[in-house]
Amino acid sequence: MKNLKISMAGMLFFIFCFANAQDEEKKTHEKGKMEMDGKKMDGMKMAPEFKKENLARAFVQYEHIKNALVDSNAGDAQKSAEMMNKVLADVEGSDAALTASQKIAATDDLKLQR
Repeated sequence: MKNLKISMAGMLFFIFCFANAQDEEKKTHEKGKMEMDGKKMDGMKMAPEFKKENLARAFVQYEHIKNALVDSNAGDAQKSAEMMNKVLADVEGSDAALTASQKIAATDDLKLQR
């Protein structure tokens, strides 16, 4: 009889721990969701907002360059860098970014672009 009580207590303890672990996992998943403007965002990327339109366009070109370099596509990186040069020419304080973009636009050698 005593063994039965110990076995039952052990099973109840196991069930309680298992149920609690699932509850904690659900809470962790819920924390991973962002809430913006009353809408839950789960795994969605949101583009940053810029006050100046030229900065937004420069960011878009940066994303194109980054993706082209990740995909080992030197031609697309070069084209995007050329477009970025035009945008950055009108952005105050963008000298370092403009210099990097000009170097990428000047060559179609992937190693030099990276």
